[in-house]
Amino acid sequence: MTLTLASTAVGSFTVIATNGSGSTSSIPTTSNTLNIVSADPFADSDGDGLTNIYESAITTNFVAPSTPTDGLPDGWALYYTSAPPLSAGLAGQTAPNGLTYLQSFQQGLNPLLPTVAPQVSLPVYPASGATNYPTNGVIVVRFSEALQSGVNLTSAQNAINAASVGSGFSASNAAAAAQVLQGYLNRTCCGTTAVPGTVLVLQNGKPVAGNVYLSNDRMSLTFAPKQFLSASTLYTISVQNVQDAGGHIMAQPFTSTFTTGSSPKFSNSGAQFTNPVNQATGMDINTVIKLEFSSPVNPATLGRA
Repeated sequence: MTLTLASTAVGSFTVIATNGSGSTSSIPTTSNTLNIVSADPFADSDGDGLTNIYESAITTNFVAPSTPTDGLPDGWALYYTSAPPLSAGLAGQTAPNGLTYLQSFQQGLNPLLPTVAPQVSLPVYPASGATNYPTNGVIVVRFSEALQSGVNLTSAQNAINAASVGSGFSASNAAAAAQVLQGYLNRTCCGTTAVPGTVLVLQNGKPVAGNVYLSNDRMSLTFAPKQFLSASTLYTISVQNVQDAGGHIMAQPFTSTFTTGSSPKFSNSGAQFTNPVNQATGMDINTVIKLEFSSPVNPATLGRA
């Protein structure tokens, strides 16, 4: 049989054979269904985070989200285990976090990291009960462990390259596959926890407009108001649903309050005391380096080098 398809023919089709005696069943089954997928290297027909052309190269099923039908999407399994062609039995195996891989996926957790819920690590900036806080100040919440920062393109590319795809698989197709995998993971399970709503600043119970940012060391969330805060006003900080790097949600919400002063502050903090002092010589090689600033410092800017 010769079958001619239009370039736009994409989807599942039921094949019906007809002769003088009648026709075969029109009810779709695995034996009479023809799945046509896009040749676009960016296409992900089954929505599992892997492009069709990449799945064809690693011999996984590009019309079913889970090749071994074990509940683990192929893209998730590839990223966290690097075990193509994603053999059966992986879902029930115990992951490094103590849960099975399937349990980790179902709970939205990173199977490679311990199961420890993050906690707010005091002090919050400004500290609870602080007064005379500048109206142009930001709010910083420090945590006890690194937070979920999302999947970067490099790690997605490494996962894509870990599978053997043969010499005929082009670098451009691999790059496209990495972008699709990264987007899928950030969209479905593993995106950054620095999203609207995790840190709220409330004035009379109403949220202040602002943006939430994750610090470079992934230990702090900074809330930056879009406009100056009102002068001489009581504000409440509310923190909830923050996820650590393993995907675990903070055990309980956190709240604190502060009161603004009458004006913004624009002067920069400067180091007014250092140990050792400038140009000191003969210091012990285990000397502790200390800096003292003229005003409070945003802790989110103090990430480790």
